[in-house]
Amino acid sequence: MCSILIPNLTKWFQTEDLKEFFSQFGEVASVALPQEGTKIFGFVQFDDIEVAQNLIQKGSVLYDGYEL
Repeated sequence: MCSILIPNLTKWFQTEDLKEFFSQFGEVASVALPQEGTKIFGFVQFDDIEVAQNLIQKGSVLYDGYEL
C-alpha cells in the first residue's frame, strides 16, 4: 500500500467523494481528511503502489474543476 498527500483542500471535500473520484485510478484502501486549524488536506491510500506513483508523476488531476 502507498499513500499520497492531497494538499490545499477546502472544507466541502468529503471522504466518500474523494474515495469515489480516486477509485478511477485504482483500488483505494482508505481516505483521511485531517485538519490543522484552517488547513485541510487529505491522504489517499492505494492498494497498488504503482497507482500512487503514476498519480505522483502526473502532478495533478482535476476534480470538478478543482486542481488536486
